[in-house]
Amino acid sequence: MTAVEKYFFTPVYCPRSPWEVFRWWEQRRLLFNVSVGGAGLLTLASLQLLAALPPHLPFFGVPWPAVVVYGILANLFYCLGAPADLLIRNWFGPRAAVAEPVLFRYGFVFSLGLTLLPIACGVMLWGLRLVVWLEVAGRGTSDLRPATLHPRPTCPNRATSAHYASISRQIPAPLEASQ
Repeated sequence: MTAVEKYFFTPVYCPRSPWEVFRWWEQRRLLFNVSVGGAGLLTLASLQLLAALPPHLPFFGVPWPAVVVYGILANLFYCLGAPADLLIRNWFGPRAAVAEPVLFRYGFVFSLGLTLLPIACGVMLWGLRLVVWLEVAGRGTSDLRPATLHPRPTCPNRATSAHYASISRQIPAPLEASQ
């Protein structure tokens, strides 16, 4: 039996007691922790790499308190697997034997996906940063502000009104289409 079969596609198991249910879940905790921890390290390394690519933004370092809190929360949610398993077993009876490995697989994949999600967000933000950087570089450094039209002031002023009137007289009239 391979590791994938052993941990994810176990044959229908029928634990006789709640302690066997907890033992089934605890046998898989090390795999869960190593996998989620490895995904977390991959995420941190990827984010540091994205921060090092041009255009450079300051990388504020690894938020270690957030990493520790995430690890604790991941384990707390993993601890809810066995009670959920027991509830499903009580509600559905013998038909529940196929649900427990599925519950583990879905929770495992969700945890890995949630841990790897910052990589996708970081790549999108880096792409956005790159587009803005290229846009600014294409305009040159003389004017970093977007080109805007200057609207008329809301508070009329005699000098300002005269200025706009003189400008409007200088604009040529549109050419009429000849018939």
